[in-house]
Amino acid sequence: MLVAVISRSHFNGLESLRVGRFQKKINTSCIVYRLGDLVVDAGPPNQWKYVQRFLKERAISRLLITHHHEDHCGNGAKIGKHFNCPVHAHPAAHKDLEQGFAVQWYRRMVWGKPERFKAEDFQPQNMTSQSGDFSLQPLHSPGHSPDMTCFIEPQRGWLFSGDVYVASRPRFLTEDENPGQEIESLRNLLKQDFQTLFCSHKGMVENGPAAIKSKLEYLLELQGEAQRLYQTGLASREISRQLLGKEEFLSLLSRGHFNKVNMIRALVHDCPVSQLHHR
Repeated sequence: MLVAVISRSHFNGLESLRVGRFQKKINTSCIVYRLGDLVVDAGPPNQWKYVQRFLKERAISRLLITHHHEDHCGNGAKIGKHFNCPVHAHPAAHKDLEQGFAVQWYRRMVWGKPERFKAEDFQPQNMTSQSGDFSLQPLHSPGHSPDMTCFIEPQRGWLFSGDVYVASRPRFLTEDENPGQEIESLRNLLKQDFQTLFCSHKGMVENGPAAIKSKLEYLLELQGEAQRLYQTGLASREISRQLLGKEEFLSLLSRGHFNKVNMIRALVHDCPVSQLHHR
């Protein structure tokens, strides 16, 4: 049974809308953030009517996309047209946004499939709200995707982290993710001056640096142990069973696109699984 998730929250002038097609779990709902007339992420395409209603409440000057995945860019085309505002994304996202990208069936079921649109590069000089109350700085943070970009609000010590942090101890990975890159991005984030983290799925995390540090330490420990076991001759699937447990229904549902062994393979070889000949 499909149960729509629609909830709103406010925090020191920041407004957010959580939308999703299924019951309220962090991996099946996504958050659109609004800072005055600036909007971070567009929400999934199958939730457009709720996103549109939320955004119609006040003028929008520009939309900032953290990365090209459908739950984040999904309504970018509609927002740009309906509100006559520019849509910005990292250059690494432009081709996928304009020409389209593969969306596996299980992701289409949860989020829908986005329309294509043309995005502009981030323009740091134009990332301040018209009121002057908010100002965002883009920070390229690849790993989850090549174009993944976080945004820092330096006056308030806020970090909008997209999908860099969704959980401290992730066990599943898609074939396209690069945890080696993500480790470097997490290290870079810890050099930044912020306190509160706003995740696109988990929501507000009050001690953001501690959350980022926890995930970094977990990935480094998991990588070290996975590489040690790999050197003993164990296959990736056996290492995955030992360190992360048996595969779950999600692996079957995604036909192996999102599973535990992807995490182990990518950490062992320090590259996305899509670039490997599976052992």
